[in-house]
Amino acid sequence: MKITYSSSKTEKELVQIVRLQQENLYRNVSNEEKLAEGFLTVEHTLQLLDQMGKVCSHTIAKDDQGNLAGYALSMHPSFKDEIEVLKPLFEVLDPFDSSRRKIHAYGANLCF
Repeated sequence: MKITYSSSKTEKELVQIVRLQQENLYRNVSNEEKLAEGFLTVEHTLQLLDQMGKVCSHTIAKDDQGNLAGYALSMHPSFKDEIEVLKPLFEVLDPFDSSRRKIHAYGANLCF
């Protein structure tokens, strides 16, 4: 199967992200699947994804049929108060920002 990567550009793609996210949320996944495949904790609304995407575009992966196969969301720090479960993450990251060093200077990659 061929996978192509691009930035999300349409509302249809954002709807597909929300749908895939819903399918994989912790409350929608069996315990067996959680152990074998993992699960998602963070839930975004279509409106929030659209707002976030206007600041930093989201990356999507599509199969050769044009179906969404995966995604990586980009979240600018200006949205740090929008999702309750992510607030502690930003509390940890804020000191890095104030030191004006880039996160990658610490030898870290962030992917959630």
